[in-house]
This record gives sequence, structure tokens and C-alpha cells, in this order.
Amino acid sequence: MFLGTILPFITLKVFGISNSASLWKYWEGKIVLLLIIINTLFIFKDYIKKYVPQVFNSGIGKMIENANSKLSIIPILVAVAFVLYLTFNLNVDGKYLKFGFGFYFLWLGVNHKVCPNCEKK
Repeated sequence: MFLGTILPFITLKVFGISNSASLWKYWEGKIVLLLIIINTLFIFKDYIKKYVPQVFNSGIGKMIENANSKLSIIPILVAVAFVLYLTFNLNVDGKYLKFGFGFYFLWLGVNHKVCPNCEKK
């Protein structure tokens, strides 16, 4: 998901001139980064508590520390909803405007979080 944030999300090609934009500079990218951080705190809670315990001194850190590990599905579902919002809210069906590598990496990251065992089937 981090690569999906920093790589070009959309690309505009007009008369041989190309320009692209990534989510990194926009509020959408900031939300994706926040969701990545929250997911990381949930997943690696024990390791972070062992090596960097001051992370859990903040308000959000205490909530994550005291929360059930099954609640980690909430930031994942929010990330999925947000990627769906980005996909369907942007009108990228044109002949000049195309999705970039960032779009596909973002979907790959969300798919891996929702279905981590899909490649084993």
C-alpha cells in the first residue's frame, strides 16, 4: 500500500507529453498512510511494545494496545472502502487519462490484507 501511495496514481498523456500525479501530495495519500500506520501498530503490537514502548503512550496507542486483535479488521475495511472510493470517484475512463502503477500497487496491497491466503488456493 505504501508503494501505491508514492508511485504515480494517474497519468495524463496528451500529444506525446506525459504528466503523472501520486497520492503522496494529496489528502487521500495522507489517509492511506495513516491507515498503513494503524494496521502496522495492530499487526506488530507485541514487537513494537517490546522495542519501542513509548509509541503506546499516546491516546491512539493506548487504544490499540488495549484493543482486541480482531479489531484490526476495522482499518483494513476502511482501507478497502477508501480504495473503492478512489477508484470509482475518479473518472479515468478517458483516452488521455490512465491509471498508473500506484493504482495497481494500492489494489494489490488491499487485496493482500483482505485475502492473505488467496495465493495458497
